[in-house]
Amino acid sequence: MATDAFPLAWPEGWPRTPDHQRQDGSSRFRRSDWTGGYKQPSMHAACERLVAELRRLGVEYITVSSNVALRADGMPRSGQRIPDDPGVAVYFELGGTPKAMARDAFHRPEHNATSLALAVEGMRQLDRHGGGVMIHKAFSGFDALPAPIAQGERHWTQVLDVTPNASSAVINAAFREKTKKCHPDAGGNKAAFQELVAARDAGLKAAGGRS
Repeated sequence: MATDAFPLAWPEGWPRTPDHQRQDGSSRFRRSDWTGGYKQPSMHAACERLVAELRRLGVEYITVSSNVALRADGMPRSGQRIPDDPGVAVYFELGGTPKAMARDAFHRPEHNATSLALAVEGMRQLDRHGGGVMIHKAFSGFDALPAPIAQGERHWTQVLDVTPNASSAVINAAFREKTKKCHPDAGGNKAAFQELVAARDAGLKAAGGRS
């Protein structure tokens, strides 16, 4: 499962749906089950489906953000009411560039997450018929600032103050510069230094040897 961010962090520039214009997705997203009846997708199942569709595109660093609080195992906490804001946003990297998608057209967050999954599934058809170039063009308008990896955490680009397509040399240089202030031996904070080390490792992984 990808990282989950709570509460909802709506991507900048994405329009919101007024509450009175939101739809009931119960009939649209229900699926038949083994009994011959129908069942609604759970939030957990909807998010898993969304993440699976994105991974099939080869994206990285997926963060699903909503107002549905999740347990450590990724399952929604019990006894939650439908949030006033049912929107769902997903942040990820495609080709080293931060992207975002968001949906709030339905009254329930699990329906918005399912709608996003279906949208990605449809876009994957481009990969079959036109290759990666068409996929990148399809997502060209979905650029986004990095989302928080989890509540209270920062994206590695924010920690190092570099761009998402920074080379390994730039990442290492930024790490060395910030170490001068963050390292405990230099009077810095241990937690801040650990965050810096984790950011460097994540950045180098994303760079993939890009010099």
